[in-house]
Amino acid sequence: MEKAKRIAQEIVEFNKKLISNADGEWDWINKNRRSKYLSSLNNAEKLEPILADMFNNEATYGIFSYDGLNSQSNLRDLDEWKKSVKNRKDIGSSFGVLPDAPRHDYFAEKILELKPKRILEIGGGYGGLILQILRRNTKVQYVNIDLPETLYLAYNFLKRQGFDVHFSLDGSIKGQITLMPNTLKVKWNPDIVFNSASLSEMKKETALSYLKNIRTAWKPKYFYHMNSDYNLFPESKRHIEFISSDFPLNGYNLIYRLPTGWQGGGGRYREFLYKRK
Repeated sequence: MEKAKRIAQEIVEFNKKLISNADGEWDWINKNRRSKYLSSLNNAEKLEPILADMFNNEATYGIFSYDGLNSQSNLRDLDEWKKSVKNRKDIGSSFGVLPDAPRHDYFAEKILELKPKRILEIGGGYGGLILQILRRNTKVQYVNIDLPETLYLAYNFLKRQGFDVHFSLDGSIKGQITLMPNTLKVKWNPDIVFNSASLSEMKKETALSYLKNIRTAWKPKYFYHMNSDYNLFPESKRHIEFISSDFPLNGYNLIYRLPTGWQGGGGRYREFLYKRK
C-alpha cells in the first residue's frame, strides 16, 4: 500500500498550489455532492481510503456512470460496444470492469482511426478514455485538461494502471500523459481535441473560451465531441445546457453529426466530427 500512500500525498501537495474554479453544473455538484472528498484533499490519511474506493463513493459523483452492472442502461452499452467496435480491447482495470469502459473503448477506436500523434482531451474525468487509447496505441502523447479535483482522480486511476503520468503546475508538457488544470494555458498544437459531455454542462462563457482556443490557439486538424443537443431540463435555473449544434466553429467543416448509441443522458447526446478547413 506504499504506492497508494505516495499517490495520496502527491495529490495533497498538488492541491496546496491550486484553486478550483468550477462553474455551471460542476459548482453545484462540488458543493452539494462532493464535499467530503474535497475536504480530504488537504489530508493524505483521509484521502487515501477515498481514492482506493473512488468508484463507490462521492469522489466520482457526476463523472462515473453507474446504474448497477446489470442495469438496462449498462447492458445496452455492452451490446452497443459489441456492435459498433470492430477491434474490441480489454475493458478491465485495476478497479475491475467499469461500466463506462465500453463507451471509452468505442471513442478510443474512433479517435485512433484519425491517426493522431498528439491528443488533447477537455474534461477527461477519471482517465478511462486515456486508458483505452494507450491500450491501442502506446506511442501517442496525451494532454488532459480538467478541474484540479477531477484531475486528481485521473492521476490516481492512471498511476494505479502503471502509467507514467505527469501533473503540470506550470503549463509545461512532459512525457506521455500530462494532466493540466484548467486554470493554466496549454501551449500545444494537438492533432485532435476531444470532449465528451462536459462542454454542454459548463457555463456558456467557459465553453466558448475552450471553443475559441480550438479555433485560434490549438488549431487541431480534428475536433471530435459528444455533447447534449437539447436541454433536458428547460425549466431548471441550475442545469442550463449549451446546445452542441450551436457551438461556434468557424474555420472547421462538419464531417458528420449523428445520434449516439450510448444510453447516458436520456438520448439527448449527439456525436460531431469537425475537420479544419
